Amino acid sequence: MKAKIFLTISLGGLLLLQGCAVPHSYPNPKFAASPAGILKPAKPRPVMLSVVAQRKGVPIGLTTRIWHNEFEHALDASGVFIVTKSAPADDLQITINNTGDLASTIGRSITSGITFGLVGSTANDHFIVTASYRRSDGLTLFKKYQHSVQTVIGKVDPRPAGTSMSPPKAVSTVANDITLRLIKDIQSSTGNR
Repeated sequence: MKAKIFLTISLGGLLLLQGCAVPHSYPNPKFAASPAGILKPAKPRPVMLSVVAQRKGVPIGLTTRIWHNEFEHALDASGVFIVTKSAPADDLQITINNTGDLASTIGRSITSGITFGLVGSTANDHFIVTASYRRSDGLTLFKKYQHSVQTVIGKVDPRPAGTSMSPPKAVSTVANDITLRLIKDIQSSTGNR
């Protein structure tokens, strides 16, 4: 009987703590972008997209596919571009380099897991993004952007600024923010042509 009570209390406690161990990501609001001011053409421009994801300058295959999908979605959703795999089209090459400290994040995350989130941890991802855009008529533009995301696991005070979301939603937010900033730069450098 005592074993059943102990088991019930233990399982109940674990269920209560489960929410503490769920990661919450906070994209940095200072890098947020809005579609305001973007002019949508009658017909989106076709663009061939190439994306390379890196961690501290080293390419990461699986992450590259994830980021490629996110940037493709953001470009298509903008109404300004439509991603294509065939010419004639503009060319956009994006490199997203995560310069965050992975080694210290792993150690802190293990501690959070062992304590079921009672000891929290924060992972900081800092993204340096380079974009090289070449229009089919020869016009070229090279831009560099930054973004960052804090991901919290467990009990951490104070919470980071910004809106809490799942890590996959944070990736989408970063890609969308960077895409909107890039489109505004492209349109301002081309006179919205």
